[in-house]
Order: sequence, then C-alpha cells, then structure tokens
Amino acid sequence: MIFHIVGCALVSVLLPALVAVAQSANELLYFSNQTGPFQLYQGKPDGSNPKLLIREPGYNYWWVYAHPNYTKFITYRSDTATGKNQNDYENAELWQYDSSGSDPVLLIDKKTHHWSAHGVAKYSPDGHKLIMAAVPGGQDWWYGFVTDSGGHYPKQISRWWMIDPAWSPDGSKIVFCGFPNNTPTFDLTKLELFVAEYDRTADTIRTPVQITSGTGRVHDPCFSHRGDRIAFSDGNMAYSDADIKVVDITGDNLTTLVDDNGANGGSIFWSCDDAEIWYHNVTLFVNDFQIRNVNLATRAITHVLKNVNNAFISAHMLCGSVASAQVPGSKLNSEVQPNPFMQQTELRTDIPLWDATLTVHTMVGQTVRELHHLNGEGVVFQRGELPAGMYVGQLSQNNQIIAIVKLFIIN
Repeated sequence: MIFHIVGCALVSVLLPALVAVAQSANELLYFSNQTGPFQLYQGKPDGSNPKLLIREPGYNYWWVYAHPNYTKFITYRSDTATGKNQNDYENAELWQYDSSGSDPVLLIDKKTHHWSAHGVAKYSPDGHKLIMAAVPGGQDWWYGFVTDSGGHYPKQISRWWMIDPAWSPDGSKIVFCGFPNNTPTFDLTKLELFVAEYDRTADTIRTPVQITSGTGRVHDPCFSHRGDRIAFSDGNMAYSDADIKVVDITGDNLTTLVDDNGANGGSIFWSCDDAEIWYHNVTLFVNDFQIRNVNLATRAITHVLKNVNNAFISAHMLCGSVASAQVPGSKLNSEVQPNPFMQQTELRTDIPLWDATLTVHTMVGQTVRELHHLNGEGVVFQRGELPAGMYVGQLSQNNQIIAIVKLFIIN
C-alpha cells in the first residue's frame, strides 16, 4: 500500500534574478486538468491571469516547489499510461524547470536511487538541499532523505518512519508525520506530528518530539513563515473527510480552522503574511478538486479556483514573483555567511561597494532596517531586536538594486 503523502550555511544569489518583496507581486503555481492530464499553471492569487507553464500531454504533473531565489522549481510527473493522475509515487519522476517552465532537467526517477517510491521533495531554505520521503528498494516503509539540490547523494536522515517531511523557515528543524514510539502500523489514524532538530553537517535529525496526540490521519505539515506554528490536515482512515488545523511548534494551541464534509489538504502552505492557509478540497458527490484558502482570524473560506468541468490541485504560493524583475547589466555575486545566524552575519560582494544602502524587509515587504553609506566588499549586519524568521536584504547603489539576498535569523 502506498500512503497518501501530499504536502506542504551559505546563500549565494547571482543577479539578474531579482526576488520582489511586495505582496502585490505574488504568484500562484497550481495544476489543472483543463487540457486532459494535469499540467502546471501560473497565475495571480485570486485565480486570474492563468498561464500554462508546462504542457506534456503524455504526463500528469503534481506537486511543485519553488527554489528560494525563484529562478527555478521542482515538480513530479508520471506517465498517463499508469492510470493514476496524481500522487503516483511508484512511477514518479522529479524534474527541475526554470521559472518560465523551460530547460527541463530530470533529477530523480524510479531507478536513480533504487527507491520503489518517492515524493514531496522540498528545497531547503538556502536552496542547497532537497528533503523528501522515499521507500528504499526491498523495504516496505517510508523514510526521510536529504540530497543535494540536484537530487544526488541521498542520505537517510533517521531510522524513524516518516512521510511529508518539511524544513522550518530557518532550516534548523524538521516536521514530519510519524507513529508514536516509531512503531509503524497500517492504521493511519495513528499518525501524529513530530518536530526534530536538524543537524546540517551530518544531515540527520535528533530525537523527534511528538507535538500532537489523539488526532486522526495527519498529513501535509507546513511551518508558518515566522516558524512558530504548523498547519496540517487531519482526516479519517479513508481521508475522505479531513480538516485543516494549526498548532504551535510546542504542541500548544491546537485549533481547527476548516471542518466540513470534504477532504481538505494537499500541498498546504501559508500566505506570505501568515494570515491565511491555502489548501485544496474535494467533497464526494459535491465538487471536484478546488483550491481554497482560510483566514486564520475570521475563519472565512475563499474558493480561489473552481470549475464544474475541471479540477485544481496542489497550489504553491510564491512570495515574490518568479524572476519578476532584472537588474540591467549587473554581474554582482554576493554571499551571506553565516546564514542562518543568531546575532550577526556578513554580506560579502565580489565588487567593492561605494556609498551603498542595505534595506532589509520582511517577507511581506515591510522595511525593518536600513544601513546607509556602505563601502568596501563586506557589510556586517547585526540582528538587534529582530525576531527569528526569514527576511530579504536588498543592496542598492547609485539608485539601482544590485543584489538580493535572503537572511535567516534563528534563536
């Protein structure tokens, strides 16, 4: 039996790929069967301006995850001849595309690492690694694996049975779905959420801590951008009735946001300001797959993409459009080290700065720090009173943006 597992160092940023931080620039990636098989689309968060990114009539595509600098993304596909239009983990191929849906590169297929099934790959926050779930050849259970960003050198991160592993925004923790005391059973309603510290050097996790208890069949955990809460789905054995819930990373404040007669889940993710949770829904005898979001404060549900003739699945929000802008003529290379950091880090460039400015934004575009009159090849950035989380640093000179970096602050 293959289980339903739909989910949710150094940083070098080479321009001209520019990450926009204004929320108005957000884009939505999703899949739809409007042309037959499931294909990848890009559009606005309200469902408008759809653009077909990938059209391969012989394949169904599902699950997409963008690289942190938004210049490329990864997605799974399987041959339509298998008769399974999504989540075909036994026949899955993991592909990489550039932001426009071009330059496809096969990263992992069924034979690459002798796995009998694999899925839900996600980039690490610095973009250097992938985490995923896989079933090693000759075995029956799912485990967590980390590879480099090209899908090479797989390392099993633990002996714990796990599905749907996901990094925290600063890369210091991993959340996953597993069984208490690491005792697997075919009763999937025994699944619970676990959080573990991640050792970046050894690519292993420390002893997992169970943060839910007595839930149903849990799937798709996803950290908020602030890293303090986790959204997930909680369903019955058949997963025909699944709710959307949120819990603190400590296991406190478990809250049900969506409780209806539908199966809600699939590539769960938070809006860029952590105000909404996005998911897809299918309700037996009522509606095919739709993409929806729920507001955490009001519990209001918005039906973003729905159509009586088509299905929409596995949306992924880009907090800043894919390759949305360019810095004309810039050839600047920059790196941040250490990253993540606790108190201070240094942004270094290969071209000396002259009266430059570093502006630091939150992921929704709020300016939280500005450093002026910067000179030389290095900029020391002090955390000060900033809370832990992910930020975007914008380096400008002569009224021109010359570099964009992501900053990861941890406690």
